[in-house]
Amino acid sequence: MSTTEEITRVLNAFGLHTDTHRWNKLEALFAPEVTVDYTSLFGGSVQTTKAADLVAAWKKVIPQFTCAQHLITNHLIDVDGDSAFAEAQVAALHTMVEPALAGKDAWTVGGRYEFKLRKLGGAWKIEAVKLIATRQSGNFGIMKIAQERAAAIR
Repeated sequence: MSTTEEITRVLNAFGLHTDTHRWNKLEALFAPEVTVDYTSLFGGSVQTTKAADLVAAWKKVIPQFTCAQHLITNHLIDVDGDSAFAEAQVAALHTMVEPALAGKDAWTVGGRYEFKLRKLGGAWKIEAVKLIATRQSGNFGIMKIAQERAAAIR
């Protein structure tokens, strides 16, 4: 398998493991510390955190949705030795099917991801992920509901 194929596989697994709740496999895709930038969507600041802590947070939020689907495609990858930069388009659909949300049960985000990766222990690992959100549609409120429910989980 070529280097670009290996990296593409990591980026595709990032979305799939998130959506299918394969938390151990998701965590294994990251370097021990990862920089996460979702400021274009949520505001706030860029954060650097342990991979285990990032996945633990997502493990609480993502299952609050009836379904989440992150489609990551059109990968452009530049490799420089044991480091790489990758861009990919993303379309992320989140649904929360509940009677009270009838007709307002979906939220979609579209845009682009930028990834920094490093080869560690013979495998490509995500060191940084940045979302550049370019569009949203639907009910952003379902994300707030998911976050509130996740906050109640100990």
